[in-house]
Amino acid sequence: MKVNLCCPDSRKSCAACCGLYNVSDGTRDALHEKLSRRTSLFQGTARSVEALIRFQSTIRAIEIDSPLDPSIYVCEFTGFVDKDRFTPGCLLHPTAAGNGGIDLRGLCHYGSMACTSFYCPAWEELWAEERGVVLGLLDDWHLYGLVINDLDFVKSLFALLRLRVGSPLSEPRVLAGPAAEVVMEMLAWKVSWPWKGDSLIRASRYYCKRAPCADESNVAAHISGILAALGSTFGIETPMDGAQEFVEDALDRFAGAYGK
Repeated sequence: MKVNLCCPDSRKSCAACCGLYNVSDGTRDALHEKLSRRTSLFQGTARSVEALIRFQSTIRAIEIDSPLDPSIYVCEFTGFVDKDRFTPGCLLHPTAAGNGGIDLRGLCHYGSMACTSFYCPAWEELWAEERGVVLGLLDDWHLYGLVINDLDFVKSLFALLRLRVGSPLSEPRVLAGPAAEVVMEMLAWKVSWPWKGDSLIRASRYYCKRAPCADESNVAAHISGILAALGSTFGIETPMDGAQEFVEDALDRFAGAYGK
């Protein structure tokens, strides 16, 4: 049985399909403030159609920022679904606090059936070792959501790690050894990439599909895939002189740590 990638544990979850990152300021602090505000307001909202429609209208009035891509809806009913505010999710879900087991998702943009039946490609395309390492290393909802939904980034990264050590990866060996720190550093490139510039408008995997998969043994193609996933902002070209060497250095450090 596969792990629930949408909400694998009490420390993290992914709400990318709800348009969470499709905003001009997708930083952790900005999104945490937005989700916290929605959650607090929702807690005081009656669970009636009229009250929930008013809630939706209020959020739209407060959050006047336009989505980066108008074809990807930014759902107003995404908030924190746990008391500690670690896991973004659907405030209309039947298991959300105050809903009494009633599914209210019919009031959201996509409707209840779409939300119930949709599973992003990560559920099928990520290998067991890839899922295991990402889940084992990431505990922050913001970074987790940026990583787990970006198949181009994850698949190319792990292909390069396998190629560099010349064998399939051992999940326990990665997580329990010195290689874990290097892999964590590489996953965190999604928020700490040195070539991102000053813009808050970061590239994210807005679309739930991936580019055609490169040949597993094609190192150059996988590095290009990583640079494409990390190096661009939304509609802004970013020079990346030295970025390939930066990736190669991290791969070398991983190979050295993995062999210890």
